Amino acid sequence: MRWLNLVGSLTALLAGVAVANVALAQHPMGGGPRPGGGADRFIEEHAVQLGLDDQTRAAIDQIIDESRIRARELRVELRGQHQEMQELLSEKTPDEAAVMKQAEAIGQTETELHKHRLGTLIKIRALLTDEQRAELMEIREETRAQWRQPLIDACWADVDQFCPEAKDPWTRMRCLRQRWEEVSPDCQAAVEDAREKGRRGPRGRRGPGGKGDF
Repeated sequence: MRWLNLVGSLTALLAGVAVANVALAQHPMGGGPRPGGGADRFIEEHAVQLGLDDQTRAAIDQIIDESRIRARELRVELRGQHQEMQELLSEKTPDEAAVMKQAEAIGQTETELHKHRLGTLIKIRALLTDEQRAELMEIREETRAQWRQPLIDACWADVDQFCPEAKDPWTRMRCLRQRWEEVSPDCQAAVEDAREKGRRGPRGRRGPGGKGDF
């Protein structure tokens, strides 16, 4: 979910901490919009604050541009696989073996996409100094306080009710998506608000794509 994993995952990796850190473990949701769903805007927004020179910014832009091409290919592949799964499940008597095989294919593509995003973040991290990574950690905390906490507060009860066994942000979000019609109006509203903020970027500017997904 792009709206929930960019700032958390990006700055966590850039600051040298594990993605599944203590802060995320304390909340039913975690992270910020996903990398690739606004990483370029995020870097641009804080380039001056971080003291990035033109050469570093150009290198980061190149990494993100190359990453976006591959990510787009994987998302197209994933959509096709989900469509195939829907067709399998729409049959009067679904072929269980075929459904399970397709589920494995979807899982493999999702894993590849996730690994691709993490690889992109690691490449960006290598271009930054220790001081810049520390600064990004501070930005992460500020961002979390500004718009992540209201989302957590609004959806805490829903996660506790529908997804009590989900142990990480990815599975929690997938679980809520599957139960979306049963999610409380407050949680749905908070999710939509977070999605809109993710579309518009850190200072209300609409970013590229402007679509996002829950």
